Amino acid sequence: MMSIPKIARLRRATATWRWAVPALLAAWWMLSPAKPGDPAGLGKALVEKLRAAAQEKKKKEASALIAEARALVEQGADVNAKGEQGRTALHWIAIGAFRWSDRKIHEDYRELAEVLIDKNADVNAEDDYGNTALDWEEANPEESLRHVLEQAGARRGISHDDANRMVDYINGLRALAARKDFRGLTAALDADVPAGTEIWVRLTEPFHSKNTRTGERTKAVVIAPVREGARVLLEPGTAVEGTVLTARHARDRFTRAEAALDFTNFRHADGNVTRLATRVLEVDNARETVNHGRILGIPFPNRAVGRWTLGLRGLGFVMPGFSEGLQWATRGYNLTLGREIDYPAGVELILRVSVPEKLQTRKPQKDWNQVKPTQAMVNLVRSQPLRVKTPSGEDSDITNLLFVGAAEDLEAGFQEAGWLEAKSLGVKTGFRTALAALRQKGYEEAPFSKLLLDGKEPDYEYQKDLNTVAKRHHLRIYRRPGDYQGKPVWVASATHDIGIGMGRAGTQWYHLIDPEIDKERQKIADDLLFTGVATGYSLIDRPAAPRKAGNATGDELRTDGHMMVLYLTSEPGGKRGRLAPAGGF
Repeated sequence: MMSIPKIARLRRATATWRWAVPALLAAWWMLSPAKPGDPAGLGKALVEKLRAAAQEKKKKEASALIAEARALVEQGADVNAKGEQGRTALHWIAIGAFRWSDRKIHEDYRELAEVLIDKNADVNAEDDYGNTALDWEEANPEESLRHVLEQAGARRGISHDDANRMVDYINGLRALAARKDFRGLTAALDADVPAGTEIWVRLTEPFHSKNTRTGERTKAVVIAPVREGARVLLEPGTAVEGTVLTARHARDRFTRAEAALDFTNFRHADGNVTRLATRVLEVDNARETVNHGRILGIPFPNRAVGRWTLGLRGLGFVMPGFSEGLQWATRGYNLTLGREIDYPAGVELILRVSVPEKLQTRKPQKDWNQVKPTQAMVNLVRSQPLRVKTPSGEDSDITNLLFVGAAEDLEAGFQEAGWLEAKSLGVKTGFRTALAALRQKGYEEAPFSKLLLDGKEPDYEYQKDLNTVAKRHHLRIYRRPGDYQGKPVWVASATHDIGIGMGRAGTQWYHLIDPEIDKERQKIADDLLFTGVATGYSLIDRPAAPRKAGNATGDELRTDGHMMVLYLTSEPGGKRGRLAPAGGF
């Protein structure tokens, strides 16, 4: 056993080292040479200052942050340090120059960019989405930094150099063909994701052209299998990450709101990420237009307003103050139009791949669960009416969907997928629909025209739109006699409204529909299978179904004649059973 004096000496030694060790560590940290890359974390602070300046709302505060950032550079901050979303100081300078239109701030940004480049800042550093500072600068119509960046040898990042990448790809194919290297040519052509591939995604975070800042992160999810022939390239549920390249609000009646959403990173279930060069092709059922990947808000009706204001402005000469009041009234009218791009979570977009790419996962991508139909189901499908009719008995839409499941399953499925029931057609709803059409706004519960199946009105009328009554997905669902394996059977006709037409007499208007009605059939199947309320599908041919027809308003209908059968479950939101190993229809 240890003696008491020895214990006392051990305690004194322990107490001494308890204080000595931290003191020695502190002395070593102070006397050791600073990290050559980023002394005292100044580089991270530099990036954060410029990020805050780019997202600041007040000019004075933004200028102060830029000045603080320059002071950090003079103190030896690492000019190539990366912060949020893998961005360097040059990235945030380019983003900030886009954000601000003030000349003095632009000069400050340009001078700071020159200082950073003189200190060997990497002008071609890419952020997490493959964007360089030049990519951000090219989104800026004023291009205040373009000369500075190009003089330093700046080039586009991998996500935005699609034109040169495609040229290199084609030249590579030509070289292989010239050498008659057919094996290499086959391998080069066998891109997992070919150029032109379309991907349906759904936003999981909102976007607003006035409130969202350029450079912010944006997220989405793949909602339908992406196929190349019978092979699935991307399975539903694949997470998509991107960034906001442009967010410009409609600040006056001469400026349109604008947005550019850059989705590049597709995260697979195994954690691997495939980076694709994509562009937004379409925002589903939106009043906005898409031009080369840029979403453009609706314009102010300057011509229409100009006609009725031209004469009224003359009254300002005899009625002082009238012109000023008219100007304020015009501004108020501009605000009520709601011309900002306002997309809540759930808005759906179609992306198009610009450059062929290899997938960074070898894990098989899953498809929806395809169920082999029984002979009883085939007989049931082929016994259903082929057309719905107007109250006067005229043929209209073609039936193309059959649901097997309880009413509550049907309701849960469409509710989870973001569909709403239409209101009954009447004077009030008709007037509200017409007003929404005139003002280019949406009406989520707009009524349907009356169509009958075997003389019966629909049990459900569902629609899915965004911010315009001109475009909407919609279907009418009818309860059918009898059951299938003890479950109710429902038949539906589904079409996609893509515009508004006017009758010859000019006294009534109607919706124009996409003639390819099989797309709408597949859209509804994808939506319900994605929720998990539908656990499987069958696609059954109907030899008697017309392949081409016209509806009651004269629109052409084209189909392969098949009916989509969806099997519903009482477990909404469940994942079990809705996905199966990849395959084709």
